[in-house]
Amino acid sequence: EGNERPPMLSPSELDAVFPVDPRHAYDVEDVVGRLVDDSLFHEILPNRGREVITCVARISGLWVGIIGNRQGLINEPGHGSRPGGVLYQQGIAKLTSFVRACSDDGIPIVWLQDISGFDIGADAEARGLLGFGSNLIYANSNINVPVFTVLLRKASGAGYYAMSGMPYEPVLQIATPMTRLAVMEGRTLAIATYNSRLDDDFEIATDDPEERANIERGMRDVASRIEQDMDPLRAASRMDVDQIVPVGELRQWLEAMVECAWQSTGYRRTKNPRIWSMHDLRDTSGGGHRLQDPVDITLTDQAAAAPLVGRWHAAVEIGQVITAGQAIGWIEQSESRTVIRLAKSVRGSHEVQYVTNPGLVSFGAPLLAVQQQSTDQSLEDDRAERDDDQPLDAVPVHAATEGIFYRRPSPDAPAYADAGAKVETNQTLGLIEVMKTFGPCRSPLTGTLVRFEVEEGEAVSQGQIILWIQAD
Repeated sequence: EGNERPPMLSPSELDAVFPVDPRHAYDVEDVVGRLVDDSLFHEILPNRGREVITCVARISGLWVGIIGNRQGLINEPGHGSRPGGVLYQQGIAKLTSFVRACSDDGIPIVWLQDISGFDIGADAEARGLLGFGSNLIYANSNINVPVFTVLLRKASGAGYYAMSGMPYEPVLQIATPMTRLAVMEGRTLAIATYNSRLDDDFEIATDDPEERANIERGMRDVASRIEQDMDPLRAASRMDVDQIVPVGELRQWLEAMVECAWQSTGYRRTKNPRIWSMHDLRDTSGGGHRLQDPVDITLTDQAAAAPLVGRWHAAVEIGQVITAGQAIGWIEQSESRTVIRLAKSVRGSHEVQYVTNPGLVSFGAPLLAVQQQSTDQSLEDDRAERDDDQPLDAVPVHAATEGIFYRRPSPDAPAYADAGAKVETNQTLGLIEVMKTFGPCRSPLTGTLVRFEVEEGEAVSQGQIILWIQAD
């Protein structure tokens, strides 16, 4: 079209965007912003299915639809915090609608994959996730526009196939040197292979030294073999990817892909942007609301009050543990939405006792009620876990979600902080691994780290006390 503009954010910075450890999180917006013209993109359905991003942008001045996976813990209105890099019901429905809209409007699609798979469990089945997944697969099987797939990091399980993996014959599927392509990660397959000999915590369930050694050796062999197969060079040798591209060169490759996609459009209908069905998708689904700056609120008598008049939508559930800086929901006003967060001045961890149902709220109306974890009924429970010499005014830090706790960013790196260290508000003190992605465990206040309650690599449940901090 002759109006192409380079990204304002340099594509050469992509190497620094991605963490060295593939299990650590990053912002997918930082990636998209370094791939598209002027670093500008228009997100479609930004407040639905937040584990994925769907947006429209220009590359070389030409329109393209972009789909990517968000990483880390995602605050989903009505569902609370849950790990990214996984497909849930609303995200799958969002992808299906976006793919169909792109196909109808004649817009080529670029998939930026970094996915561990689909949500699993009884709740996912009860919500009909399998049916939604089938709908997405059907949509991908009937696309009338060119499709390109970029495997950024993880490309695992059924999620890889559903997000237009090689079996769906994208025009081009490229990998990066970070790509890990496999049905399962090495350790996951090792656990599945030897599941009958493991306990509920996936530890070897035998006291026989010889048998234990054989199982350990077998699990190591399985994990090692899969880890080698996940190498992008192996994937290329099997023709599972067409090319391995350094991340700093992704913009150049996307320019070539999109320009080729628009060279010949005789076999598909291309609409004027003014009459895109994309606009209908945005407006009829409530995705056209403008996002306002977040509003931070404090707690009064262990309750949070509405700072605005509007329609309330909760992002937390009863029993969930929340801390300073966390989003508790959002309020919709006409064509705008405002995220409501706990102010950073709120000290300690709090368990949600009551949440107002979605609907219209007036100014000052209660949104939720909480109980501070180190006071009232929980004080006795907390004291039972203290050492005799532990200060009674120490504040516990709870796990925001279930997973595996780690005190260091990688096995050979020093711990984020040790007992006795001075820590600051929002400082990272550890990581919790969920579905092969890591979320930070941060300090809710400034003080001294008293002690840890869990060991390195130990499984934790949501709300479990991880460590204690004494306020300055």
